[in-house]
Amino acid sequence: MKNRIIVALGGNALIKNNQIGTIYEQFENTREISKSLVKLIKEDYQIVITHGNGPQVGSILLQNNSAREKIPPMPLGICVAESEGLIGYMIQQCIYNELKLSKIKKNVISLITQVLVNKNDLKPQTYIWEIDIIDNSAINFTARHWLNILPYS
Repeated sequence: MKNRIIVALGGNALIKNNQIGTIYEQFENTREISKSLVKLIKEDYQIVITHGNGPQVGSILLQNNSAREKIPPMPLGICVAESEGLIGYMIQQCIYNELKLSKIKKNVISLITQVLVNKNDLKPQTYIWEIDIIDNSAINFTARHWLNILPYS
């Protein structure tokens, strides 16, 4: 093995500018990214991928907010974990399939992590903007649920 490299994919890497962000579009974009990553694996690189999830968690928050009269909404931390899981699944599945097409036998692993946030490190108004805001209802929804994730110290 030559080297280990870290690839950081923003959540927007999975949704192109002219797309609305359907799961089919995101899978197609992930398949394209996977082709490039497998080229690096063929060159004997070990790849560690980290990814953002702004547009995805923003959509999940809006879905939760839209259905809140019928189904209790999930807190922000759960929505973040949901988006991390779905993106990890897409990346893992697409890389695995591309490796298989290339006749390369390697394991692909997804790992969901948590970050401990010190309540003195961030002010709510700065963190809210880390979520891609789709419209004003997402801003209001996120602001109302901010305290659900701050009690860690």
